[in-house]
Amino acid sequence: MIAGVVTHMIRGTSIPVPQGVTMLPSPSGAPLPTAPKPTPPPAPDQPLPVEALHPLKLKFEVLGGWTYVEGKTAIPEDVKKLDGKWVEISGFMLPINEINKMSNFIILQSLWGCCFGQAPAVNHVIVTTMVPGRTVEFYPDPVKVIGKFSVGETREKGYLVSIYRLEAYTVTAAHTPNRQPPPMKSQGNLQ
Repeated sequence: MIAGVVTHMIRGTSIPVPQGVTMLPSPSGAPLPTAPKPTPPPAPDQPLPVEALHPLKLKFEVLGGWTYVEGKTAIPEDVKKLDGKWVEISGFMLPINEINKMSNFIILQSLWGCCFGQAPAVNHVIVTTMVPGRTVEFYPDPVKVIGKFSVGETREKGYLVSIYRLEAYTVTAAHTPNRQPPPMKSQGNLQ
């Protein structure tokens, strides 16, 4: 789907615009998506843990800086030590099922290294789930995600689906000062 959107934008043809996303002209005159404003922060009765206020700044070079061979390679100790830590990581969103009100998505270091040829290695992606009651809209530019990190093999029906998981608390724009962050939606007790 991402490749289709990029192809359409390069060719200059119109693309469907998700509800709540406005289009701004690019320097070439072609419209670029810009995300609406985020929802208010969580209610005071749902404060962030103290560890989340100063998360460890995690880099994809650490996560993907080793070769994983399923059934043969152990996860390095320096990576295992990240399990259960509050982290901040920047990357690109890759939707799993939807682009509106996403509760699950994948964070990648680069969309260009993924999806156009060989799939990324399992230790180059982070399966991300928003905390209960929160969703986020797709954002095409880099995002900064803060949440609780998990390390270890996860299997579904016998197949390895992830090594890294992140329970995301916040998603904001990264390194794009003129763009709005992706909107986060809250349900229930989170406002």
